[in-house]
Order: sequence, then C-alpha cells, then structure tokens
Amino acid sequence: SHHYTSTFVGFLPMESPRLCIAVVVDEPAKRGAGSHFGGTACGPIFQQIAREAAAYLALPPSLPATNQAATNQTAVV
Repeated sequence: SHHYTSTFVGFLPMESPRLCIAVVVDEPAKRGAGSHFGGTACGPIFQQIAREAAAYLALPPSLPATNQAATNQTAVV
C-alpha cells in the first residue's frame, strides 16, 4: 500500500498534435506529501523532454491560453 508508480502523458502542440510523450516513474522518491502523483513526479520530466523534442523537431508553439477556447469551439472532432 506504500508502493507507487507515477505516470504522466501529454501531447504537443495542442492544436495539431504531432508528438505524444508518456513518462512512467516506478517508486518515485519521497519528497513530501503528494510527491507520488503524476504531475509532481513526472510533470517536470515531461516538460524537459517536450521542450527538447519540440526544439529538435521544430514544432510550432501552442496558442496562448486566451485563444485556446476559441480554437476548441471550431475544432472538428
């Protein structure tokens, strides 16, 4: 009951995904309350990988948060 596997999955860029990244950490280090949750244990790892992969692949940046709602309304699913 005290063993954890943390996961975080994300994709980029948001408007037209070209890359999906999954980060899995078996037995994340205990660094305080909630440190075993995916966003806390895996989020920073995802961020670093995503930054470097986006630069390497020359992926365009996502729209600012203020424009995302308008984009989502017109998206075809």
